[in-house]
Amino acid sequence: MKSFLTIFFLFSLGQVGHSQMATYDVRSDINQTNQYLLTLKNFGEATQQTKVLKDTYDFYKKAQETLSKVNRAINDFYAVQNIIKSQVEAVRLYGNYSSQARGFKYVSQSRISSFTTVLNGLSTSINQLLKQAQLILRDDYFKMTDAERLKFLSEIDTQMSEKKTLMKIKFRELKAEEDERAIYKSL
Repeated sequence: MKSFLTIFFLFSLGQVGHSQMATYDVRSDINQTNQYLLTLKNFGEATQQTKVLKDTYDFYKKAQETLSKVNRAINDFYAVQNIIKSQVEAVRLYGNYSSQARGFKYVSQSRISSFTTVLNGLSTSINQLLKQAQLILRDDYFKMTDAERLKFLSEIDTQMSEKKTLMKIKFRELKAEEDERAIYKSL
């Protein structure tokens, strides 16, 4: 099943052509992140995060189509590109940090479970921000000026960055606790 999802995901990515506007290779970034997910021990998590990546890529394709129709395309495109990069990095961080935390030997399982719950909450918040960005780009959802739309997209990117920073901080705290306990046990 795992290989089927991977093959399906990679095939669906291969079916989409390159956009002339794109300078960011989202397919390559998503494929690399998908490889991180394959190392997750919990197949359910890998499946869930793979779906997030597919939704992210679908959003990217839709954003490119929408943005190419109007004059605001260049500024909005770069804002969307930053949001996509943030989303992909958040999925990568989630997979990497979850896998590492499960391998810790000196931190209690309840502490690891608490950490993964916090990580999952931050990941969910980032996913919700992506959905907000999708709504902002819909022609029929909001009537706003280009400046207002760009401001909202920039705010979403900032909020995503803050949540990724929290992920990094929480992992570093857990890693420091693991390292400290390992040193204590070796004495």
